[in-house]
Amino acid sequence: MSSVAKRYTPALLDVARESGELDALQADVKALSSLLEASPEFGTFLHDPVIPSEKQSEILDALFATSGSPVMLTFLKLLVRQGRLANLPDILEEVSASMDDEKNVMEVSLRTAVKFTKAQISALTEKLESRWGKSIRLTEEVDESLIGGFLIRTGDLIEDHSLLAKLTRFKQNIINA
Repeated sequence: MSSVAKRYTPALLDVARESGELDALQADVKALSSLLEASPEFGTFLHDPVIPSEKQSEILDALFATSGSPVMLTFLKLLVRQGRLANLPDILEEVSASMDDEKNVMEVSLRTAVKFTKAQISALTEKLESRWGKSIRLTEEVDESLIGGFLIRTGDLIEDHSLLAKLTRFKQNIINA
């Protein structure tokens, strides 16, 4: 994470907390992150040094004046004035992580060979919450190449309970025997 993101995040969170807009800020962070993912043009806009800062502010006003929180719009304009708009993706990631830490929420990615049922997802979520002592936000992805089983990822930790991994280990054991 960039040092710029680490500097700006606490200030943004403090302002949102003081103005009672922490939930609105979280919604804005999610919306901006989705916009960055869905629109390469928006990412290009953030990094384009040719666009004058006045024009950037006008564009941000047009995009977020009616739908975003005042705290986020003010923050975006601050980034424009400071020449830091290109750092927005890192800042959004840092803000999201800080808010999750504050709310004791852990982001977990689940890759499965076949789609899990709601009961399986619920049981796995309960076990993970019990193990880590945090609320779990689970995102699921089906990956048939796993053959069977599942893979859990949170941050840098990966637990591979897939049949593919077991077969690969078995193959290595035979080769190394």
